Amino acid sequence: MNLSKDELKQAIKRAEDEFNVWLSAEMKSGKIIKYFDPGQKVFVGGLIAESSALYRWKWAYIVRLSALYAAPEQDLMRLDIQNIQRIEPGEVTYIGRSANPAYRVDIDLTTYETAAARYDVYTETHEVIEIVAKSPATDTAGERAALEKRAREWVTLISPGWNIENLAFTYNEKVNVYFFRWTDTSKPLLDDGRTHPFIQVGLNGNGELLTYYNTLPLSR
Repeated sequence: MNLSKDELKQAIKRAEDEFNVWLSAEMKSGKIIKYFDPGQKVFVGGLIAESSALYRWKWAYIVRLSALYAAPEQDLMRLDIQNIQRIEPGEVTYIGRSANPAYRVDIDLTTYETAAARYDVYTETHEVIEIVAKSPATDTAGERAALEKRAREWVTLISPGWNIENLAFTYNEKVNVYFFRWTDTSKPLLDDGRTHPFIQVGLNGNGELLTYYNTLPLSR
């Protein structure tokens, strides 16, 4: 995380070169199995046992370096992390950066992980777009009025800059999971003519956050 973009680029190149040299040698002397590829109509070799485990470990390292190279600048990530820690104090780990087709294919979101959840953040504004809890409990039933009040409290905490009072409200529940959704029907989210930006809060019966979505910052 402390390397510059140029240093990361050089580190990726070194790791890829070392990986290719190692792989070439391993395919000659390591533990491999040959199998027939009917599509190409040739026999190909694949690593097995310790060689296969080393392959996955070495390649994961390159993938991790590449993800760091694609990461936003440190100052921008610091603001993302501060916003997440305002919701959930503790350590925040950068995971990667990519678009979510369900929202906008033309906008990259930055993914972080905490002890309790995964966060997708729109780094341009540092707003949390999605939260998914890692180990949600759904074994307790809840009362709608109390849970709706809790859902509004979650919106105020996570997205304080947005007023949901004038948005179209819908409610749904499924097996002790309760969904509260506020939709801005005046704006499009996707180009399909029917998908609008929204805030949705998913809670268990105790009012604990299971999922959170705010696509209002991504409206067109």
